[in-house]
Amino acid sequence: MIATSVLPFLKKKFPKSQIGFIVSSYTKCVIEKHPLVDFIYTVDHWKLDRSKKSLVRKFFHYLKTKRKALAEIKKEKYDVAIDLYLYFPNSVFLFWQAKIPVRIGYTSGGFGPLLTHPVDWQDKKHYMSFYYEELLAKLDGSIKVSTQGFIQKPLLPNLPKIKNGREFLREKIPEKFLEKGYIVVHPSSDEMLKEWPLEKWQELLVKNQGSNFFVFTGKGEREKKNIKKICESFSSEFFVDLSDKLQWEELLCVIQEAKLLISLDTCVTHIAKSFSVPNIILFAGLDDPCKWAPPESFLFFQQKSCLPCFKKEGCSKMECVRDVSVCDVYKKMTEILT
Repeated sequence: MIATSVLPFLKKKFPKSQIGFIVSSYTKCVIEKHPLVDFIYTVDHWKLDRSKKSLVRKFFHYLKTKRKALAEIKKEKYDVAIDLYLYFPNSVFLFWQAKIPVRIGYTSGGFGPLLTHPVDWQDKKHYMSFYYEELLAKLDGSIKVSTQGFIQKPLLPNLPKIKNGREFLREKIPEKFLEKGYIVVHPSSDEMLKEWPLEKWQELLVKNQGSNFFVFTGKGEREKKNIKKICESFSSEFFVDLSDKLQWEELLCVIQEAKLLISLDTCVTHIAKSFSVPNIILFAGLDDPCKWAPPESFLFFQQKSCLPCFKKEGCSKMECVRDVSVCDVYKKMTEILT
């Protein structure tokens, strides 16, 4: 999602270039119809594979997808490859195998000696796309990286806007929601540790009873059950539950037309940023909010000495997100919508 931020810059700087994009099958939908992407290659690395397959099956599936992608990339004879990922696993070895002459990337994810233009990563407490500027600067010696960035506008997620969005939504959302505006609520995550207590979501909605319309989004049976629980005390005339009912483009459209998004730290926050939709994020301290929260988002977390902990398993209390005040979130909602 964040990686799409480099696309407008590359096309403007090199208008005759063709761009290939390596993704997993899980994230392919993000750029499948992107107008600035010419070729898509799918590699499902075993470490990032979210399927329920065994580790052995994930590994052999990875080898299969990598072999196919390598053949396709070799066929196109690329001049430059840029790896935007800071961590392992990256695509540097794949670029080397494909014999791409210019290979740019961070050494922090491994395979640094295989890069022709290596960059040593330093934590500057910025949103992830800021770090891409150091990589793009390797394409043009005249580009100077500063704390303000070298591009007039910051690199931000770039997703194609859905044309005639409101018409597209009329079958999903009541007309009165579209006329008066609605708030998208995305209360769940694949990582349950990131979640705000359901009773706090309930309290927030009750405070808004009668003053705002809400559209709920989510994916999977568990998230659907969570939303049903949240809405038990809320009048059905003020909300629509679209959990597990939206395809990718429909989700984009729902967020694109919203007046506000309230969510956890998930992919929807970057969608909102792409469409300039205000976003309130309830952020768990598993990672650094400076890197993963889009600029100008409204972040809520309890400041703890252990934040960020960088622990995948978190802790038993998760006070960093669970102790966020309903009143504080409601106050910010009111400020944004006034």
